[in-house]
Amino acid sequence: MDEFIQVLREGEEKRDATEKIRGFLFQDLVALWLLLQEKDGTELYLEYAEDILINTSNEIKIVQVKYYPKSVIKKNEVYSDLYMQYLKKLVKDTSKVVKTYLYYHSSNGCDEVSCKDYINTSFIKCQNNDMTLLNILRSKLIYSDKKKNIITQFHSLELLDNFDFSQNSMPNISDLKDCIKEELINIFNSNSMIVNVSGLKEILVSLAVDKLQSTYYKNLEERSVGVKKEELLDCMRLALSESDLGYESMILAIISDCINEAIKQIEDEVTDIDLKNFYRNMANQTKNYFHEKLKNKDNRFKFINTVCNKENIKKMNRSYYLTLLVKEEYLKFIEYKSRIEYYIKKIWKLIYNDRTSDEKIKIDDYIKLNQDCFFFKGVNDPCKFIFLSGVENTEAIREAKSIFSRVIEMEEKPRKWYLSGGKIRGKYDYTYSVNEIKFSKENFNYDLDDFSSSEFFIKCMDCLNVDCEAFDKKDDLNNTVFVLNCKRK
Repeated sequence: MDEFIQVLREGEEKRDATEKIRGFLFQDLVALWLLLQEKDGTELYLEYAEDILINTSNEIKIVQVKYYPKSVIKKNEVYSDLYMQYLKKLVKDTSKVVKTYLYYHSSNGCDEVSCKDYINTSFIKCQNNDMTLLNILRSKLIYSDKKKNIITQFHSLELLDNFDFSQNSMPNISDLKDCIKEELINIFNSNSMIVNVSGLKEILVSLAVDKLQSTYYKNLEERSVGVKKEELLDCMRLALSESDLGYESMILAIISDCINEAIKQIEDEVTDIDLKNFYRNMANQTKNYFHEKLKNKDNRFKFINTVCNKENIKKMNRSYYLTLLVKEEYLKFIEYKSRIEYYIKKIWKLIYNDRTSDEKIKIDDYIKLNQDCFFFKGVNDPCKFIFLSGVENTEAIREAKSIFSRVIEMEEKPRKWYLSGGKIRGKYDYTYSVNEIKFSKENFNYDLDDFSSSEFFIKCMDCLNVDCEAFDKKDDLNNTVFVLNCKRK
């Protein structure tokens, strides 16, 4: 590794905090796009020093990424952050050209403040206080104070004149993802899977993003190696090899793609940074949780048994599923992709409504696994075994029967269903015939202690909103979904 890159790491310890939300989807897509434009041998580092660091044979590129779809980007902080990184050359210079960049998306663009004017007017030159630049970086000062001290003491007009900064406007998340998809298709256009395997083009980007994101969770020593372009492409070639291992990686990439599509909606809608970070945290945890659980084929059946309810028990059961080839499993996940995304959105919105404070949320406190399915366990709901399906709002009546045919075969039967659609709700019994699960049976006067061991309750979920512009609003679930007797008659 270039010694200057090692120096760039100084003062960046804040990026190692385990509670920090490392990166976000737009940043990962920009990183992927930039890496694909480089030659083999190029190394890319995420959250090592600044958002993205690229090391080529003759250049070091330091990149900040901003995504502000509803506001103007103020470049003052970007200038000073990147200029401070450039000043680290005073600790250890490099023979390579050092360039800094801002890659951004904003519907209103950037302000037009001049970098040189801002640095010269905002950081008044002061006398050296005998602390070296390296000592300041290693001090216990907060990041903003480190930056102020370094620039005021070590800035010069000559250094500022040599400071290479440029900015690049990027398309929104959806359009950028489409651009990368076409780039990957061009790279792998000779691979027959691209043409012949259903849904593959759509999840190629998520497969590549997964490879980059995996570096977030490595320790510092492993992260200091970076991701090489050829390693990224080799990872994708393995997935496209039509082997069982390849198809298994594509199944996990489907989950990632559903998560990325959900978080894309949130990045565009939500403006509050704390709430964005809550959902980014949910996205990271959801991906890690299901990637770990779905390495196991029986768990993949349990997942399908949970979220994909169009097929009744005769067509989709454990014995049948375990006979499927991994490629056939992949096609099953592709078939139900929209339901998986809807299921994930419902999980996040339920947790957002269920949390009582800003305490650290762990997704595995909410999503549990038993012999037959994944189930939901809320804090505020008195029922601790809740069946949450992937049924979308328009399909509840038709699919409730299929769900019932499957649930009655479960070793442990849920006491409560969260069933979207607004058409079926109330108290039911597992001794019913399938045809009786089609009318609402709610009298608004239930007591959980009155339920027999075979009885269960369906909540219509009409008040849970995961549509556009919904993720920054709490729903009134404490008076509806989380209680037996809904207050909305």
